[in-house]
Amino acid sequence: MGYDVHITRAESWSENGDAPISLEEWERFVDDDPELAPDPENGMPMAVWSAHPGGDEVGSWLSWNNGNITTKNPDEPLLGKMLQIAACLNARVQGDDGEEYPLADAHKTERRIGRTLLTAVATGIFAAIAIPLGLYLDSYVLAEYGGRGEAPIALSKGSVLLGLLGVVCVPFGVIATFVSAGAKQQPAALCILAAISHGFAIAFLYFAD
Repeated sequence: MGYDVHITRAESWSENGDAPISLEEWERFVDDDPELAPDPENGMPMAVWSAHPGGDEVGSWLSWNNGNITTKNPDEPLLGKMLQIAACLNARVQGDDGEEYPLADAHKTERRIGRTLLTAVATGIFAAIAIPLGLYLDSYVLAEYGGRGEAPIALSKGSVLLGLLGVVCVPFGVIATFVSAGAKQQPAALCILAAISHGFAIAFLYFAD
């Protein structure tokens, strides 16, 4: 008979009358997801997942049924896809016996990855601004006042602090950028922005010396 696994919004998949996933929602989701398509033999509400890493489209089916989205005996890749779908539909993944698959852990991983990407972008932009500005202020102090000791304290310390913070941000940001790129975080444009920003900061330091 096999073992069914369900995407459901209810506390228990078998008692979902108060929190159903509508057929219209499922149809829209399949239309919007390039990895899903109506089953060529049975049509909707059954859909097939075409992005299975093993090319197993026959076994990678999902079907709407009475307010839940269900499949039978999902392997690990298909279960991962179900977790992604559940996250988008504000739902959870449950087995026939009510055991819940680790959707909460998936959310935590996604948030952790998101913070890494934001760290990469923020440190890159800050370093790309702070290092040139700090060096410019330092040159200004030396040219106008003949030395840091003769310049206003705020100006002299500000130039040093900006440059120092920018330099400190670079290694942390570069690591975060590599981690983000390796995890294939989206949008990829942010990874590219982080890499360009850090590259500019490093290049500025190199040529300034």
